[in-house]
Amino acid sequence: MESQWLTLSRPEAYEMSAGIDPWFLMVKVAKNLNVLAGRQLVPFAIVGAHWWRWHAENQVRE
Repeated sequence: MESQWLTLSRPEAYEMSAGIDPWFLMVKVAKNLNVLAGRQLVPFAIVGAHWWRWHAENQVRE
C-alpha cells in the first residue's frame, strides 16, 4: 500500500536527474524483496503441506 501511495504522490522520484530520494528507494526495494521472498516460499509451503498430511496419515495407521 505504501509503495502505491509513493508512486502516486512522488512520480518525480523515478527521475534520477532530480536527485535520489532514499525513502522512496527503500520502500520500492523492500516491496520487491517481499514479493520475491513470497514467491520462493510457495513451493516450500506445498511440500510442507504434503509432508504434514503424509505424516498425519502414518500416525493414524500406527
